Amino acid sequence: MASGNPITLRVRWTGSVTKQLQFDADSTINEVVLNVASRFNILNHGRICIFSPATPLRDLIWVDNRDHTLRQVGIADRDTIELKYEPYPVHVMLHDGNPHFLEEFSLENINKSQQQTFRADLTDPLSEYLPQLFRLLLSRHSNLNTKEEFSFLLLSDHFGQLAIKWIDTSRPMGEQSVRSHSYLLVVPSQIMLQRKIECSPTSKEGYLTKRSIKTGGRVTNSKKRWCTLRDHFLFYHQSLSSLPNGFVQLDHYEIQDSSANGKYEFTCTPLAKDQLSNSGSSAPAVLAAEKPTYVFECETQEEVNDWMKYLRPRSGSIGCTQVFGVPLEKYLKRKNTSGILPAVITDCI
Repeated sequence: MASGNPITLRVRWTGSVTKQLQFDADSTINEVVLNVASRFNILNHGRICIFSPATPLRDLIWVDNRDHTLRQVGIADRDTIELKYEPYPVHVMLHDGNPHFLEEFSLENINKSQQQTFRADLTDPLSEYLPQLFRLLLSRHSNLNTKEEFSFLLLSDHFGQLAIKWIDTSRPMGEQSVRSHSYLLVVPSQIMLQRKIECSPTSKEGYLTKRSIKTGGRVTNSKKRWCTLRDHFLFYHQSLSSLPNGFVQLDHYEIQDSSANGKYEFTCTPLAKDQLSNSGSSAPAVLAAEKPTYVFECETQEEVNDWMKYLRPRSGSIGCTQVFGVPLEKYLKRKNTSGILPAVITDCI
């Protein structure tokens, strides 16, 4: 490319390593896409757009017009760009705290002033857009408690009735029925504890002995708790009939068998901030909030194994390097050319 105004960009394509490439600041987006597509062996690049994550100095950038130059769209030296499929609008709203919010909610009578919109490549997990999403929420809800944990409900119409479904932030949105102009409801953790929101039946339940390791290494006392697994949430209750004392949002955690020294345990370790979002250093406090590590003790190793069977597929990182005996890297290279991995593969990884 021309080198009159050279800039160096960190460039990535889903499933590939990041490369540092040099471009001219006055290169058109079309020139950049063609250059990067050839380097990453992307065959179907007609629907490809340039995405640049937010930085402390600017918002994220989606570039649809390939005639614009890097300089015109605000991409500068040392920025990160990623090639993604064309984005679709997704609407987001914050739960207002009303315990009857869902009972009273109607997709036909949405208060447009309460919704905000972001654009996303639906082959991505929602985790990639959390910094942008919470920037939007904070711009309208300045009193948002960023130390809380948040979960996401997909709201849709099913034969005139409201249908709800929890979104796993670590899995591609499109695989979870998120479509263009879908509505996501952001639910603070306090709402989860005050009111049971059930989208699917309980997958597993039973008594476990729980302790937490807080920031700084402080360990809480071990307490026997009734635990219920629904969707990708592990709730723990003081008794069978009580509301939950708390929950582990499994797509934000890594689950490991930590049995040792005659104790049968599994540990839920929070993912690092950069594992929750690939969007760089601009994540707001809500993503950087410290989460405790949870240790759950069982009576036998068989019980640990049974819980792990249910928990690990719902976790945010299962540490898998092979699928069906084939190196994961080969599947990811397949995505570089054809665009989308089969659901059976993404479910495994």
